Amino acid sequence: MIVGTWRIPSRLRRGGRSLFLLFLACSLSSSCVSSGSSGDGNGDDTVNTEPSGGPSAGGNLTEGDVVAGSTTSSTEIGSEFRIDIHSLNRQNADVVTLDLTISNTSPTESVSIYAPPQQGEEPGDLQSLTLIDGANSKKHLPLLYEDGTCYCEAWHDTSLAPGESVRAWVAFPAPPADVEHMTFLSYATPPILDIPVTDSPGERVEEPAQELSTPQIWDVQSLEEGLEDNSTREETSEEVAISLSSDVLFDTNESSLDESANEVIRQVAREIDDSSARTVSVDGHTDNTGNDSVNIPLSEDRARAVRDALADLVEKEEISYEVAGHGAGQPIANNDSEEGRSKNRRVTITFAK
Repeated sequence: MIVGTWRIPSRLRRGGRSLFLLFLACSLSSSCVSSGSSGDGNGDDTVNTEPSGGPSAGGNLTEGDVVAGSTTSSTEIGSEFRIDIHSLNRQNADVVTLDLTISNTSPTESVSIYAPPQQGEEPGDLQSLTLIDGANSKKHLPLLYEDGTCYCEAWHDTSLAPGESVRAWVAFPAPPADVEHMTFLSYATPPILDIPVTDSPGERVEEPAQELSTPQIWDVQSLEEGLEDNSTREETSEEVAISLSSDVLFDTNESSLDESANEVIRQVAREIDDSSARTVSVDGHTDNTGNDSVNIPLSEDRARAVRDALADLVEKEEISYEVAGHGAGQPIANNDSEEGRSKNRRVTITFAK
């Protein structure tokens, strides 16, 4: 199973986490902007269907030529950066192409944009533009040739002058035939939902120039934070991982469950009962305070305490439990701050959906 994860390029990192969480919220509800709709007019993360204007490498935009457009002030690129979606077309049973324009709407300043998708050392090199099949919880990455370059109408300039635009298409693995809409996601713009998938191949797309690499379609991983203080919940299409804050479950340096932990663990037990799980993994983690001789046994003892509580509460028969203590070896936050250390003190319960 491949789980979709992101590494944000350094120049786009400011605000990137909020955009990622915004996408995750959108993938679980219909609360975000759909294609053909407009935002709330507050100037941030606004979707607009008006053509962006300015010259375009693939021809000028015309009325009705844009399915949806998105501006953003959530990254260092600023609010003058814009992406307009023209269409999402099935070329055949295996390929869809996204026709889009990237624009600088500033009258005075140049902006930097990312290069076409490509295979690189970092996962983010290929994920600057992605399509989401919400019906099947899948992330579709751009199609690549065997040399690692994208099957796309590549653009060469990574800086746009004031008012300048570049139009291109990018090929992706096609979703199942019954999927009629997909979500567009980029590093620098809010998600655009419900882009219609049409059966028209369009006129601008070229046949592949060489052999294509194996299509990459990943499971979408959803993340929900703040369930109980620093607790989190992560989901793929196949499993759930719930990380419970040790600060909620235990007193400092203790491995006996606090009375307040009972209801939290009872809720997890109910979800296990409703799942298809036959095996439940319970993993304990600490911050980096102290050393391995203390942290590893403490994390394992805490995991065993949670396992024992779950075993008493889960009504489902034939459940087996796997317990491990990792000490400070698998941090999810920076241990340089108390907030980070608090996030790292956790017990994670993983089971099939």
